[in-house]
Amino acid sequence: MRDIRLHIAAVAMLSAIIAVACGGRAIDGAPEGPVPAINLTSGEIKTYPDGNKIPAGWAACKDPSCSGVLPGIPCVNLGPDVCTKNPSCKVEEFNCQGSGVACAPDQPCPPPPPPTCDKRCVPDQPTCDDHKDSKTCSADSKCQWAEAPCLPPPCEPNKPCPPVSCPGSCTNKAPPSCESLGEKDCQARSTECVWDVRPCLFWCAADDPSCQCGPFCRTRKQNCPTLAPPPPDFCPDGRIVTKYDSNGCVTGFSCEKEQCPPLGLPYPACNPGEVVVEVKDKNGCITSYRCEPKCPAIPLPGPPTCLPGEKLKEKKDASGCLIGWECVKDQCPPPPPIAPCPPDRVFVPEYDSNGCLIGGRCESVNKVECDKLAKDYQSALTQAKQCNPLSMSPVLQCAQQVDNALACGCPTLVNNTNIQAVAQLAALKKKWDSLQCGIGIVCPAMPCWLPQGATCTGAPGSTAGSCVDNTP
Repeated sequence: MRDIRLHIAAVAMLSAIIAVACGGRAIDGAPEGPVPAINLTSGEIKTYPDGNKIPAGWAACKDPSCSGVLPGIPCVNLGPDVCTKNPSCKVEEFNCQGSGVACAPDQPCPPPPPPTCDKRCVPDQPTCDDHKDSKTCSADSKCQWAEAPCLPPPCEPNKPCPPVSCPGSCTNKAPPSCESLGEKDCQARSTECVWDVRPCLFWCAADDPSCQCGPFCRTRKQNCPTLAPPPPDFCPDGRIVTKYDSNGCVTGFSCEKEQCPPLGLPYPACNPGEVVVEVKDKNGCITSYRCEPKCPAIPLPGPPTCLPGEKLKEKKDASGCLIGWECVKDQCPPPPPIAPCPPDRVFVPEYDSNGCLIGGRCESVNKVECDKLAKDYQSALTQAKQCNPLSMSPVLQCAQQVDNALACGCPTLVNNTNIQAVAQLAALKKKWDSLQCGIGIVCPAMPCWLPQGATCTGAPGSTAGSCVDNTP
């Protein structure tokens, strides 16, 4: 017992010595006394009385002027003024907006002022544009080298023709679709892809490729409505099958029963004009039969008024019952059979010169939206170029620099007084960038000539004109 008391006393004395030696320092390692800190967004420097009281969005510095580096902080959390303090980050400019210059008659035009750009902090990694030759471009897994089409050089008589060498450029390689990925790659791109399971129905063998069942990778759709899962007693003796719409959003659930009990009822003989209807339980098993009229009496809206060159056509369901009307082009042959598109794609119809449906294609949702953005941009550009040739300053009207297209655009000048149209151009460009519509587009390897001002041009005596760029 005496040895135990001596051991306890020794431990207590040792603990007291350690406490004095530590001098009350916080156990979490935060520095004592005034601590300089820097705001990760604005670069503002403040001194805090205690290292434990530095708020979120700030980082402690090793010196009062915060001249050291900030390694370990992700680039996305740093503002442009603090970005270079992390050696692995760089400042990137985007959404650049330039302006034109006014040129006096018979005088050389001064160079335009530099564009104003938004800035953000991104990882300092080489982009595809940094590669200037096909060898280094091909060595980068995210890049691809593409040569622009060009004319062959002329051949001299009695001499071999010189080799054709077209200018090329290094562009971003379009990522593979989610549907082509395996489980590991699908989960690595979890923000855009989701690893899902398409259940195999009881009449479908798991190794039958036509069944398309089992695990697969699909595109994750955003803005889908939230749907509550089915209750626990929804399908006690079967398999719950998830149903999706054309956008890949969940629309409901069904219960597929693997083995239904024998019914033991004779198949009914209905009267003429009636059809047999199967009555099923919540597990999808037939419980009885009943006879119903072939076409239920449901109220239908009146037929629409068709345009010239169209004719009214009845719409019928699978039982041949009338469910409505539609206007179709007159003298059009029946359309070809069209297979449904995958959940991540939409059907884009194709028509002939008579307006008759001849087929279609399945395109990604983003491509359809990107094509619409490109068309809307051209419409807004036409409005932004509107000006008045009879104004006292036909040159000064056209002073706002924008891109002449969303894909492979070059600078052009518009009328900056068309505030709404110019703002729409910027909004469409921002939407185009957010959808990454430019990925995979190979632009011609030709330089863009900066317009030397622009002049409002129109018919003589007319107040309706358009900004026309002055070529260099």
